[in-house]
Amino acid sequence: MAERMNKGQQIIAKAKEQLISFIVFETPLLYKKFGWEFPEDEDNFVIPTGDLEPIFINAEMDNSYLDVEDRCYEDIELAEVIVSPEGEVWVTNEDGFEWTSDEISVEELAHIADAMERAYKGK
Repeated sequence: MAERMNKGQQIIAKAKEQLISFIVFETPLLYKKFGWEFPEDEDNFVIPTGDLEPIFINAEMDNSYLDVEDRCYEDIELAEVIVSPEGEVWVTNEDGFEWTSDEISVEELAHIADAMERAYKGK
């Protein structure tokens, strides 16, 4: 039996869904604005964040090699925003690490959406 979400979790899930929908909507508009070649039907849209303002996420880092057992977080600058033909969104950094939209906070998704909108509007 699936566990029922409380109201706060429902609101967060709805906000994430709306932000992801906006990112998916905005992606082809940015491709047109920048004159990029559209991907083939099965290929992903890839937006290099160098064409946007800098975007950061706060990611958990594995510092076990330092003998640190506490969770450590670090602000990571994103290199790409990737959107699949199915509407999935994930991000990467310059080292090739990936984070799915499930691993990104609502606030971080909002920063991505805002950066894409500002790039489109030229602000």
